[in-house]
Amino acid sequence: MLRIIRLVFMALVVYSAGYSSSFGLISYVNAAHFNNNGHFSQPNLGSGVGVYYSIPLKGDLSLVNEIIINNIGAVYISYLYDIPYKTVYRLKYLEVPILLQYTMELPLSFQGYLFGGPMLGFNLKQSATTKIGSLLQRHELNNFDPANFAITLGAGIRTSHFKVDVRYTYGLLTIISVPGGGYKTSSFSVSVGLPFSK
Repeated sequence: MLRIIRLVFMALVVYSAGYSSSFGLISYVNAAHFNNNGHFSQPNLGSGVGVYYSIPLKGDLSLVNEIIINNIGAVYISYLYDIPYKTVYRLKYLEVPILLQYTMELPLSFQGYLFGGPMLGFNLKQSATTKIGSLLQRHELNNFDPANFAITLGAGIRTSHFKVDVRYTYGLLTIISVPGGGYKTSSFSVSVGLPFSK
């Protein structure tokens, strides 16, 4: 099933790139965490950068595709004989959101927009840093799933010179299984985009 989703996403990205009317750069700051059946980790701050392009559909609707290198993670803190035991997971993804966007006119030459859609992510790198007292260790990992699938919802404002939005992304696939369940990703993000054409 995941292979079919990948093929559909890649076909949409390649097809829609030929009809793009605007494109630009985009950068992210996010606060991400893992979710295991309603039990959340502490958030970990991350960042990302990429490109976007949009295709006008009908009226105020458009299709926005993004290709992003995004860093997300999670923080877990426990105690070993009253000594703090902190583990920070860091995952680097190539993410491809495909977003349906509705645009509305605002005062002072601003436009507001609402958007939502699926996101497919490919795991590029995974690691963890563990700190026990003053001892710090870094580990390269290989037990996270190579792909992620999520839903993104958000809103923003834009002009002809920049755009800013906030978004929430909720993972639908288990990225790593553990006894009694598995972990999914979720994150709040703020992004800034710089358009090159209109």
